[in-house]
Amino acid sequence: MTIVNIMWSDGEAYASVHKVHNQILSWCAGSEFESWILIEGASPCCKERGQIKRWNFSSRQIRGRNFWSLLRSSVRDKLRRRLAEIQASLLLLDGIGVARLVVPLVETLPGAQAVVMFHGRCRLKPSDVTLLSSRHVQIVAVSEALATWLREELNRPVLAQRFAHNPQQYRASLLVKEEARQALGYHFHDRFLFGAIGRLASEKGFDLVISALGKLPVSTPPWHLLILGEGAERVNLEALCVRYGVQDHVSFAGHRPDAEQLYKAFDTLLIPSRQEGLGLVLQEAILSGIPVICSDLSVFREQLKASGLYVSTGDSEAWSRAITSVFNYNLSSVATSQYESLDPDLSWNSFRDGFKQILQT
Repeated sequence: MTIVNIMWSDGEAYASVHKVHNQILSWCAGSEFESWILIEGASPCCKERGQIKRWNFSSRQIRGRNFWSLLRSSVRDKLRRRLAEIQASLLLLDGIGVARLVVPLVETLPGAQAVVMFHGRCRLKPSDVTLLSSRHVQIVAVSEALATWLREELNRPVLAQRFAHNPQQYRASLLVKEEARQALGYHFHDRFLFGAIGRLASEKGFDLVISALGKLPVSTPPWHLLILGEGAERVNLEALCVRYGVQDHVSFAGHRPDAEQLYKAFDTLLIPSRQEGLGLVLQEAILSGIPVICSDLSVFREQLKASGLYVSTGDSEAWSRAITSVFNYNLSSVATSQYESLDPDLSWNSFRDGFKQILQT
């Protein structure tokens, strides 16, 4: 069997998506596979499995209108020729953007099937519903919450296969607290350290946390917030820190390729997302033994159940109250409770076994 893993792009913004696909490909023993990156100009975010093919298309070539739409057939012809040449039998597709381009090719490939991976909500067109109704296509979502939404939108079966790390391997890769803080260049050892990790974009909600920190009571114990991630909102977030007078208490560490090794640097992780398909940082924090405060999203309740410390989505006042309350918690007890709710061993076994079955069929 020849498997082709087709990704929209590479780079920092897509790191978590590549983690999921690379883990899936690790179970393809005995199969030949290639990994394709469609869009030009991105720098690698992680080491891909198999032979790497960078097509270097522009986004206009793939989804542009008018003149650009006329060129799309030539893009598809290039992909079709390569798929036929290697006799591709299974295509692992990264989301609706890749699916729109590639699914029309599947029926031209004898015996080929496509698995379309959804990592988050997106805007679906009526034509997408028709496209994804093909008997040659299987739809997989990275959480039950996302799968439920897709079933309603597409009116067809959608498998939920929640991504999970191998707990033993993940914990073995972690740096201890002092090593992680040293790696981050953090030296305020007398301050409670909040962490936040993710792309600096509006949907991640970091603005909510910054404004919440600016409203903390003066009696709050010394604290610091360290944000790992990069993105278009960085300038706005830095300006917001100045506006709320917390610029000396908030640091931006940029994108860290080693971020998943550094969670033990934090005392608590804050996840103020306005929306998430999975929220991989939640799993990584809990596997690291770090308690999490998160937005009240169904995908987080799916994982943490009653052990979650939930905050009303998009409510900075609620975040201020939640952060103030942290100093009254037994954080070790919270971390233990959240670990038990997540049940990483069961989650890992379910993810591994579920995808092995998908790959075999």
